[in-house]
Amino acid sequence: MHWLTSGLLSFSRGLNDTPKLIAIVMPFLMLHDHVAPAWLFFWAALAMGAGSWIAGKNITEVLGFNVTKMNHEQGFSANLVAAFLVIGASRFGLPVSTTHVSSSAIMGVGIANKKGLNMKTVRSM
Repeated sequence: MHWLTSGLLSFSRGLNDTPKLIAIVMPFLMLHDHVAPAWLFFWAALAMGAGSWIAGKNITEVLGFNVTKMNHEQGFSANLVAAFLVIGASRFGLPVSTTHVSSSAIMGVGIANKKGLNMKTVRSM
């Protein structure tokens, strides 16, 4: 189940972040009365996936291991909460930082299970 919620969180990230990338290109398209073509969304999502694959490992390690001690059930809970918050924000067109939402969900798990937070890591974030 933890793997499924990880996939759901990845999906929600793409759902919320891809339109933000398109918004950067839209002013240039609007200068020439063009609409954003569907392929532009595909390439933006692909670029985000590649960026996550290449540079996301450090962020994943910090969030997964350094903020608080978690077992798989707690990781499942943090992923599920973060995914539904981001999907809900996306549904209403609200741009949110998926990293901040995930970080907050993980910190919430650390506080709830009374294992505490690594405040040095939290402050550095």
